[in-house]
Amino acid sequence: MTTGHPLALRPGMRVGPWRVLGRLGQGAFGAVFQVEHGGRLHALKFALRGPGSEDLDRTDARAIRELACLLHAVHPHVVRVWAHGRWPDARTGFHYVVLDYVEGATLAAWVKREAPSARRVARLFSRLARTLGELHARNVFHRDLKPSNILVRAVDDAPVLVDFGSANHAESLPLTEGPL
Repeated sequence: MTTGHPLALRPGMRVGPWRVLGRLGQGAFGAVFQVEHGGRLHALKFALRGPGSEDLDRTDARAIRELACLLHAVHPHVVRVWAHGRWPDARTGFHYVVLDYVEGATLAAWVKREAPSARRVARLFSRLARTLGELHARNVFHRDLKPSNILVRAVDDAPVLVDFGSANHAESLPLTEGPL
């Protein structure tokens, strides 16, 4: 792995104007870093394969579709896009998207830590259901709804949907031959 690969990023390194603070998580197709710019915290998500790689999973195309879904899904309970691009090269680099950094826990961690009352759970799931209803009305489908993809914002217990890597929207082109 060269220094031009996202997994080589270390605290203090820069991706454009964003200073890397640390890695928040990693999956098979992407890695998420906490970054800072202008005194504000953000999450920076990288696709782990570039556009020219021999990638049967079409990681780069999925990252572009994820961005399109997020741009269609602007909502107070969906992580917001601030910027996107390619790094370290604007044409051949790894696709990234800069998102809100949500101060809070995953739904599973929140339930374990807070032992919330039925009322708090109902309030959270009511907000989540309304959010999904609005997204579905816009033909945006998350397709990977699970506790690790729902963050509970610390300041107000509001659900925030993250990780639209499996998402789809009405205008997107198919990326798979059969069922995902």
